Amino acid sequence: MTTSIILNKAIEKVKKDNIVNTLKKLISIPSITGMEREISEYIFNTLSEWGVSVQKNWVDKKRFNVIAHVGVKEKIPSLMLNGHMDTVFPETGEESFEPKVVGDKLYGFGSVDMKSGLSAMMETARILVEFENHMDGEIIFSFVVDEEKDGKGTLHLVESGIRSRWAIVTEPTNMKIAPWQMGYLDVAITIYGRPAHGGFPTKGLNAIYGAFRFLELFANSKLFKVEDKIFGKASFNVNKIIGGSGQLIVPHQCRIEININLLPEQSENVVRKEIIRILRGLKNNGHISNFKITLSDYGPAVKLSSNEPIVRIVRDAYRKVLGVNPELSVMKSWTDAETLITKAKIPTIIFGPGDITIAHTPEEHVSIKDVLDTTKIYVATALNLRLLRRNP
Repeated sequence: MTTSIILNKAIEKVKKDNIVNTLKKLISIPSITGMEREISEYIFNTLSEWGVSVQKNWVDKKRFNVIAHVGVKEKIPSLMLNGHMDTVFPETGEESFEPKVVGDKLYGFGSVDMKSGLSAMMETARILVEFENHMDGEIIFSFVVDEEKDGKGTLHLVESGIRSRWAIVTEPTNMKIAPWQMGYLDVAITIYGRPAHGGFPTKGLNAIYGAFRFLELFANSKLFKVEDKIFGKASFNVNKIIGGSGQLIVPHQCRIEININLLPEQSENVVRKEIIRILRGLKNNGHISNFKITLSDYGPAVKLSSNEPIVRIVRDAYRKVLGVNPELSVMKSWTDAETLITKAKIPTIIFGPGDITIAHTPEEHVSIKDVLDTTKIYVATALNLRLLRRNP
């Protein structure tokens, strides 16, 4: 059979009902970071039942990554599909782990970030087992823990020596291909003021006011005025503010926790200098008495060439399946792609179903059609591994 006939037969095997049922099950299993054991066991057992070669890659005594292989055994697999099993902690209490289908939309906490990507990976593995004799190469599926916190799952995978020539992180990209990812940095700043009786606020120095002044100046700093033609502008989010005792006392301390999405030229050191400049100005002008800064979880922006083989092959698969050219985009949030690129030196793109802007919210949902189409594109990419191998 020709490659075209094989590809069409494989795509016909992609079953909407199977994808929906798998996704429903994944959503119904709470898998908040640190509590991934049940979902890991489900994925491991299900893939095993489908005839997929699968192993447990233990990250600690309680959690493991699920690693599956399909295709012709190689020293280094041609392609890795990578997705994380954990979700953030529900913020509002209104999030639901009970999946619900409304038309083409499947609702449920974790549906976008990123159990739709996991279900597409699982269905891809199920189908490829039937077509292993037609594959010119090997694909590895890595279902990992801890992405939402410290990224320990993929880091452990890399430190275990697991490699591939190329990789796709199946995070939600709204059906766009993302060869680029913003940099990331967590910053904790403690602002110090001066306590006084709350009935006489002018006798003290309110650290909460100082924190607000800092945030206003920081939002208008040069870090967020520069615009890159691909990445756009840097941005930041205030994750937490802690200050005051609730008593009639002028707060003498306030802690701000923020995360920053960075442009390629904005290093950890560049951010540190800008923050210190602003805080020293506030201190010199008497708005705060002192400050302390802690920077952590820095990951540089990553930028893959649009001519990289993995980009071209996925674009080709996209055109074959959907008949249109895909858009290229920038992932605005940190993903495990940074670990794969910087630590393992694996050229990696991000491509998956769902709109990340509604992830981590009670309204989280995904288009079933997008999950179905994504799965077909993964299958088409896997069956064209020979093109990757011939275009190093």
